[in-house]
Amino acid sequence: MNIDRAVARLIQRLPEGDVLRFAADPGGAVESVFGVRAVASAGLAETRGAGGACDGVSFLEDGVLFYAPTPHSNRHNFTIAHEVGHHLVNSDDDVANWIYDQEDHEAILETVCDRVAQNLLLPPASVKQFLDGRVPRARDVLDLYEGSSASRPVCAIAIAQHLPRFGAVVLIERQTMTVTSASIHSDPEHGWPFIYPWPGQQVPPGHQLRNVGDGADVARRVSWPGRFGGAEELFVNAVGAPNGIVAVFSSEDLWGVPELPRLVDREWDTRPLLSGTCCGESFQRRGYPCPTCKKPYCPRCGKCPHERSDSLDVVCTACFCLTPPSRIVDGVCSDCRA
Repeated sequence: MNIDRAVARLIQRLPEGDVLRFAADPGGAVESVFGVRAVASAGLAETRGAGGACDGVSFLEDGVLFYAPTPHSNRHNFTIAHEVGHHLVNSDDDVANWIYDQEDHEAILETVCDRVAQNLLLPPASVKQFLDGRVPRARDVLDLYEGSSASRPVCAIAIAQHLPRFGAVVLIERQTMTVTSASIHSDPEHGWPFIYPWPGQQVPPGHQLRNVGDGADVARRVSWPGRFGGAEELFVNAVGAPNGIVAVFSSEDLWGVPELPRLVDREWDTRPLLSGTCCGESFQRRGYPCPTCKKPYCPRCGKCPHERSDSLDVVCTACFCLTPPSRIVDGVCSDCRA
């Protein structure tokens, strides 16, 4: 089992009518389908750990779910759907056992619940029907947001999955010109390139995207900088909103940009795509695994699983050997106590 299969299994346990009912009215459906009352709590300060993306807490056995209200966005619906994910995991022994057998089960649990929430708020079949075979555009993210109970980042993720080649659906905050969300769709043939938009990246000074005003809908060929230098040319369709910009990037011209000189061949990252969990979150990255444990290095702390384990070892006060903490009692290892 993996995360994709776990999410699919949990969603498939729900009748299609319940999934559609939840997408239309999360607060009402959580009570009618699961018998759980959703209660807005303005003072709620608790947030999920281990990379969880929701602001809520549930007491499912008592039939109540508290969430932080978000009157100017649909984020609270994501919180409700995320808590339903916990309910579904708890009711499926196979998925629950698989999650808790993993090294970083807390991060994997939160990732599974986040993905369940995305599928409940925007069922893949409804997104496919919405696009009806059209090439995705930036305005589709706004239209999905207005016509559904999903947040803009969830809508961006859904639209990105329908790009035909490598691309990304990006949300940019207008005031700081910072990328707040970047949903990447890898190329079906080449995988990931070396350069792509990422959350936290700032739109460079003088960049064409800075000139996309509220209500504007433009298609351009742009240069986009890499994290560690360099730049790649990409096609982009962008639409302006009052507080930000939605941009769909693509390695190919999907929107009839005026003809320009041919793009140079793109450099693709051919290193293997590795998955792991560390520092409270799941990740995927291109690179080579540790030659010792054959697992990926964490992009945040830079350590592989066996290096993280070794860094936790302590010195036995009797033999002065590095020993796992579980074998130490009062400073002495189990071998010396024998």
